[in-house]
Amino acid sequence: MTLQSREVYFYNGEELYSYDTPLAFHPNKPKFEPLGSFCWRGYRGTWSIRENKLYLVDLYAHRQKIEAIPNYRYIAYDRRCKDLYYEIHLVPTTQDVYIEDVFPKMKDGKVFAYWFTGYINFGRSDVIGRGMTISYKKYLSLRFENGVLMEELVRNHDEAYPPRTIEEMIADFKKDTL
Repeated sequence: MTLQSREVYFYNGEELYSYDTPLAFHPNKPKFEPLGSFCWRGYRGTWSIRENKLYLVDLYAHRQKIEAIPNYRYIAYDRRCKDLYYEIHLVPTTQDVYIEDVFPKMKDGKVFAYWFTGYINFGRSDVIGRGMTISYKKYLSLRFENGVLMEELVRNHDEAYPPRTIEEMIADFKKDTL
């Protein structure tokens, strides 16, 4: 298991990191391709919380692009026509995309995260576990409704991330990577 990259957040003059991904909840989020084994979701977002509102301020992602590989062709045989022909092989490749590619109508270099309702948790104490993410004993939790900060509280690990079944974990993983 490769430790996954975290999203970056700026809040009250601090640079914070979290595995919580508000962009995953966007109703029209494009399909991204993995940046590598360190980032299966295919993007890294930078967020800012200003005047109690959550904004996406930067995005780096990979999107699939199909293109022909020059001079990569092979001879194939069509059994119906009983004839040979050249076939050009198409391979999926990725292209870099940025915030302005995904949100061309953004204003002032930021996108208000109106679509996000939920918690964003930031580790604030000793590490208690590692895997694809890092777990902490305590979290600073920010609760948002439609992109507006409603509450700031400190919670323990099981409050911030209640135990889930393997099926729930797989469903969440697929939501953010497919």
